[in-house]
Amino acid sequence: MKLFKFLLFAFISCVYSTQGLAQNTPTPTLIGAVFEDENKNGLREKDEQGIPGVRIMIQGGFIVETDADGLFHVDGLPRARNIVIKLDKQTLPIGYQLTTQNPRSVYRSSSMANINFGAAKE
Repeated sequence: MKLFKFLLFAFISCVYSTQGLAQNTPTPTLIGAVFEDENKNGLREKDEQGIPGVRIMIQGGFIVETDADGLFHVDGLPRARNIVIKLDKQTLPIGYQLTTQNPRSVYRSSSMANINFGAAKE
């Protein structure tokens, strides 16, 4: 069910992004998740749950918070090819540490980029 919600979320974001493309003004979009990295490998496995309420800061002054499933998205990003994204570690649950790099830079090769952050209990 969570995979379905994420795919639906990504599809809706694509639809809104392509509306901007039709006007010849791309609307860059970032989607992603903060997840509980149970095996601490930095990759999201299908059984690893999202972490809600984590703040994400994106180049250009964008600040978002993960939803109940640990997902986030931002529309209207800067048109730069490299976008810097930082997770606010102070908003992770007590006792959690990141298992992925922070901050991160993502190379945006299209109007949509995807990035995930993993965290695990110490």
